[in-house]
Amino acid sequence: MVPVARVLVIDDDAAVREALGEFLSTKGYATRLAVDGVGGMAAVMEDTPDVVLLDVEMPGLNGVAALNAIRAMAPDLKVIMVSGTTDTDLSKRALAAGAFDYVTKPIDFAYLTQSLETAVMMNQVERQPPSTKHPGHRA
Repeated sequence: MVPVARVLVIDDDAAVREALGEFLSTKGYATRLAVDGVGGMAAVMEDTPDVVLLDVEMPGLNGVAALNAIRAMAPDLKVIMVSGTTDTDLSKRALAAGAFDYVTKPIDFAYLTQSLETAVMMNQVERQPPSTKHPGHRA
């Protein structure tokens, strides 16, 4: 049985946070919600999720700063940035800082689902022992 993937949603907008949490639950993900970057960092330290959905525009610790802090704590953690802005410079900075993907609001849930599935699949591959990563390869 494949373990349920855990997704942490970090967004200061309660409506977006709750909507994402409900959507993820219907897709079978175990979700945890955080209201800001500091709370999200604490959640990552307490129980590292498989994927983080991180809002870019938040008061206090913004998304890119939170991304840098999260990547310092968990370098392999897949972080998908979520933003209400279409600022290409911001998306480039987030991706350069190590974001796995960048999704704009209003959220295209089909695209988000695909991105999450890819992130989870990559986690599974990366966590396999080296001898099982390439079944046709002999060590």
